[in-house]
Amino acid sequence: MHSIIFGEHFSEDDQVKADHIEDTIIDLLVALTSTIETPLVDTVYKHNNRCGEIVSILLKNLNLHSLNDTDRNFILNTPKAAKYMAVASKMHDIGKSQTPSHLLMQPSRLTNAEFAMVREHTTQPTEMLFEKMRYRDNVFVKILEDCVRYHHESFNGCGYPDQLAGDDIPLVGRLMAVSDTFDNLINKTVYAGAMTFDEAKEIIISQSGIRFDPKIVESFLASESQLRILMSDINT
Repeated sequence: MHSIIFGEHFSEDDQVKADHIEDTIIDLLVALTSTIETPLVDTVYKHNNRCGEIVSILLKNLNLHSLNDTDRNFILNTPKAAKYMAVASKMHDIGKSQTPSHLLMQPSRLTNAEFAMVREHTTQPTEMLFEKMRYRDNVFVKILEDCVRYHHESFNGCGYPDQLAGDDIPLVGRLMAVSDTFDNLINKTVYAGAMTFDEAKEIIISQSGIRFDPKIVESFLASESQLRILMSDINT
């Protein structure tokens, strides 16, 4: 007896085809997410994919022994945990679909009221998307929700939306904070010009224990050669 998923037939032991279906859906979700964020579709799509690649590299170089028991056991005992965290990172800003696009492309400083509207991109998906899902406890959905909501939290508790601190911030949120910031620093945005790799690296280091989890910063430093290759390949 074969199962059918989105028109594809496969047996219970046909993991290759199941993975193919999963990856096809993931590619579609990432593309759709990037399309609805802002009018700068190509720029956003490239940023989102780079963030996912960066998180994947950070996870490969993360010292699991430095993690708390919950995070370490989650990575070791959850099939595809690393893959799903990297994929979720490509969709971290899905909430910006509800943010007025002129605010996202405004190079000048935002007013307090405007910034409050932008901050809602981390919370609106909870109410508009995740709370309406039948399978919200699915491991990928949970990782995605954590990534969307918590990627602007700061390790010192001064981030948003919930002012979480330290390991209370889900691991995917702590990874995404470094990835998102680094990519925005090293690539030109509407807010600022591109920095060199070394300039961006110094900012990441300076924010260890403040904005960023020191364990993730250590992984960032251990990943330097791979990240340089990634950014060099992208920008050539």
